[in-house]
Amino acid sequence: MKRNWDLIRNILCALEEDRFVEYVRSGGLSDKETQKFTDLKSGRIDTESLEEAKKNRRNEIWLHVELLIDCGVIQNTQFDREGVNNNYRLSMQGHDFLEDLRNQEVWDKIKNQAFKSGAKLTWTFITAAAEQIVQRLASI
Repeated sequence: MKRNWDLIRNILCALEEDRFVEYVRSGGLSDKETQKFTDLKSGRIDTESLEEAKKNRRNEIWLHVELLIDCGVIQNTQFDREGVNNNYRLSMQGHDFLEDLRNQEVWDKIKNQAFKSGAKLTWTFITAAAEQIVQRLASI
């Protein structure tokens, strides 16, 4: 599995907004992604393929949740891989991290800075870049 920073950002937002259970149940698929399983002519939904995509994405979500737990951004009171109960919460570090990533402009600048410099999006790069970008925006 490749680490997906956009997915990480979405997971953190869902936790903060108390919609994590719904996010997991939906497989984290956006409306645009869900529309890919709808035949434009008939309007029929390929439910089998859609459910398979949700299942695959849920697996990816849980692998990323485990990474976030490992680094202390998420804490859990009881591991529930079915996503039926929201036993997860952001740690103080998680709230701080999300505060930097929540702003779409800041997030886009972080990704652009990594792309331009040839750096990889890593925890260290993102936190350092976010700090610089937020300081620059604050001084304007």
